[in-house]
Amino acid sequence: MRETDSVRLPKGQEWAIETALYCLRRGRVAQAQLIVGPLEADAMVFAEVMAMAQFCDRLDAGACLPCGDCYGCLGVIKRTHPDLHWTAAEGTLGIDEVRAIAAASQVRPAVGAANVFVIEACERLTGPAAAALLKTLEDPPGAALFILTASAPAQMEPTLCSRCLPLRLRPMSAADLVPWLLQQQSALAADEAEAIVHMAGGWPGRALAIAQRWPSSRDAPPWLAQLVAGLLAGTSAEAAVAAAELASASASPETALAVLRDTLVYREDLSSRIGSVSGLDVGDIETLSAAYSQHGLGLCLEACMQALQAADANVNASLNWYVLFIRLQRLRRSCYAPTQGGLRVREER
Repeated sequence: MRETDSVRLPKGQEWAIETALYCLRRGRVAQAQLIVGPLEADAMVFAEVMAMAQFCDRLDAGACLPCGDCYGCLGVIKRTHPDLHWTAAEGTLGIDEVRAIAAASQVRPAVGAANVFVIEACERLTGPAAAALLKTLEDPPGAALFILTASAPAQMEPTLCSRCLPLRLRPMSAADLVPWLLQQQSALAADEAEAIVHMAGGWPGRALAIAQRWPSSRDAPPWLAQLVAGLLAGTSAEAAVAAAELASASASPETALAVLRDTLVYREDLSSRIGSVSGLDVGDIETLSAAYSQHGLGLCLEACMQALQAADANVNASLNWYVLFIRLQRLRRSCYAPTQGGLRVREER
């Protein structure tokens, strides 16, 4: 099965598409399917291809691959097909959304042979909403296909999961994903691609999103390396050297704030959605993430804000940087407690 100009297949999930379309050819498609994988793992692309296969007017009889150009396929791509009901929510999925789905499932399809309901991130269903959806699946209408997605199925109601046929997407190996990412983003260096793939956990969609939003280290100012050295300084002498270099380059503490913000975003696994604002290399972000605890990062952000206020008040730049780095040293150390085996992160409250 090959991707065409009109149909985009989820990278690395060809086996899953083959399995789902094989069932379609045999007429054995489960009425409720649960696609398990992060949103960046192209779970939405998978759901889209399945919906297109239901509505395609020129479906390949052998492969059951949708054409991507007909009325049915374009209606799915544009989310305008009258028999497609696509539900997504920024926050939780409540009872009102599920009641609308239940009501629509009782209506006969307008054009195709069945209504298709795609429900994103089902772990966001509230308790009443999950119960209402379960009731709909237990007493399903005759002509409806439910495609549910979840990145954390353990957070879903077990009975709801039991009513669905699960299909777990798989991450790709770095050996396969790094060359693909370099093809997609030719401006990336090989070491940058390797770091991004590691950060993405092997998920192609997530890796591509990070690569597209993360500025290249080649565009970063030359003194950014000194800032990283200052943030990781272990002695007052190292802090003084970094402070002097940053002061001579007229660097603002606002950059330190941006770097620590990016580190916190990385720790929260939000890089693919929020992106970077500092331009720091992903390898340095990983190093900083290992050096600072989550609680410590929050305290360090406060220290950066104080340094930024001091800079606005025309405090000596070198002294301001030096005081900031010393404060960060103490904060970093205060978040760890010595043990016989090395270092232990103190309990964060």
